[in-house]
Amino acid sequence: MSALADPVRRGIVIDLSQSPNLSCSETRAEATASSLTRHFRVLGEAGLIWQRDVGNRRENALRKEDIDSRFLGLMDMVLQESIDPTAAIP
Repeated sequence: MSALADPVRRGIVIDLSQSPNLSCSETRAEATASSLTRHFRVLGEAGLIWQRDVGNRRENALRKEDIDSRFLGLMDMVLQESIDPTAAIP
């Protein structure tokens, strides 16, 4: 959960939930390249995303199904709360 505490990483997770297989440069996060690399590394080490090298590009995707199988509804709650902070938690 600490990986999702950072608003930049939550933004990356939202981007990946809407458009899988994004590279670091394709996200809407406003940060330097080295900072984005660090954020993606933290998300990968936490098991929230997978990364795959395709040529000179690294694609990233949210591991929503894997996370949902262990923590049912967690990613839906995180995504909804990140998109609409006024949403009530059920």
